[in-house]
Amino acid sequence: RLRQRVSLGDGGKPPLVAAIRVHGNAVENIPLALVLLLLLELNGASPLALHAYGGVLVAGRLMHAWGLG
Repeated sequence: RLRQRVSLGDGGKPPLVAAIRVHGNAVENIPLALVLLLLLELNGASPLALHAYGGVLVAGRLMHAWGLG
């Protein structure tokens, strides 16, 4: 917002629109993924599997942000 000099909304600036969408997508999907990881842990999934799924989540989020950036 500082770089684009926009205080509210997206100001019609494509880079800001993309950044807002990346953040919105994260807010929509990460909580569900964390709840699913919690359910796996409570059901006795192996620590290796939990770490692998968590790593895939982080890698996917990084690729999503990079792809839209």
